[in-house]
Amino acid sequence: MSKYYSDPSVRKRIDSLLEINARIQSNLGTRGAYDVGSTSIADQMWIQFLIEIRQLDAEFYSSVATSEEKEMVSKKIYNKYRFRQERSEPV
Repeated sequence: MSKYYSDPSVRKRIDSLLEINARIQSNLGTRGAYDVGSTSIADQMWIQFLIEIRQLDAEFYSSVATSEEKEMVSKKIYNKYRFRQERSEPV
């Protein structure tokens, strides 16, 4: 069973990360307290949150991360633009 559902402290920490990400994403372009200035910065922060979620509960991480995000985390590439550029280059 996922720690998210069985350990209240893990659930609280993951919920906190998800809440911060929701605030960041919803405030892009508002010039408010949670506006980080660009989608690339918001994306990088989300990847960092995913890394932390994976450390807390790998099973929950698998359910919230896209396949692209999982690949980025495994290759330690935290910029979607750079990751997609590297994927499109011929080998």
